[in-house]
Parts: sequence; C-alpha cells; structure tokens
Amino acid sequence: MSLRKHTCKFLVMVWLLGLPAVMATPIDDFRAANQLYNAEKFTEAASSYEKIEPKTAHVYYNLGNAWFRLNRLGPAVLNYERARKLAPRDPDILANLKFAQQRLGVDEVNTVPRAVERFLRAAIASRTSSEWSVYELAALWLSVLAIGAWIYLPRMRTGLLVIAVAGLA
Repeated sequence: MSLRKHTCKFLVMVWLLGLPAVMATPIDDFRAANQLYNAEKFTEAASSYEKIEPKTAHVYYNLGNAWFRLNRLGPAVLNYERARKLAPRDPDILANLKFAQQRLGVDEVNTVPRAVERFLRAAIASRTSSEWSVYELAALWLSVLAIGAWIYLPRMRTGLLVIAVAGLA
C-alpha cells in the first residue's frame, strides 16, 4: 500500500512538472501573434490575439491595431476602449483610440457638450477600477475613523463631522 501511494504521488509530480513544457504559454501565443502582425497577416494575427487568455491591455491594443489595419474600425475602437479600461494613462492607446474614432467619424458624436460632464468623465476614465476601489476603501476608513473620533472627542465634533461627510461623499 505504501509503495503504491508513493508511486502515485511520483507519477502525479512528474505529470505536473512536465505539463508546463507541453502547454503553450500566453507569452508564446502573444509572440506568435506579433510575428503574424509583423508579417502583415492581419487576419491571422487578429484571430491569434483573440485566442490569448487572459487578455491584457497589450493584447487588446495589438488586437485593435490588427483590426485597424484590416480597415474594420468598429472592432478596432472596441478593443482600444478595452485596452484603455485596463491602462487608462497609456499615451499610445489614447492616441490610437482617438485616431480610430476620427476615422470612423464618431469623435464628434461622442463629444459631451458640457464642460463639467466632460471633466467628470475624464477624471473617472483616468484611473482603473482597481484604483477607484482603493480610493473608495480609503475614504470609507477615513469616515469610520472620523465618526469614531467624533464620539470620543466632543471638542472636535464639528471638524470631525466635516471629515466624515467629505469621506462618505
């Protein structure tokens, strides 16, 4: 029984160690798709980029480039937007997105007329959802601490109340 148990463990270990050598990694798939793109095989490159999991900002960006080179501007804009969601401050993504939108003719349609709304959209789009989650969690903790201090420090209640309300806002 003991020999059988050790043999099974050994076979599982060998299988697990040999499995990564057999499987293709996303980095290898990304390089292969880039080679297809550089060889100007844009249709094959686009299908290769679509198969890569998990998708990163670079994958979406290159997929957008492949669609753009195939003159399929709708999918190109979509993938540039997906890349922008993951990397909102990348200048290459922003430039290609704007250029594709101009070529598609939707940049005028998507322009927000009011300056305040345009400012808020730009502020929200400038950070990832993970970054906004961290800010939200920090503001929540600040509010909780201010409310706790408000209970125990009666002389500072007005200032602590302002901090708590600002943090909740």
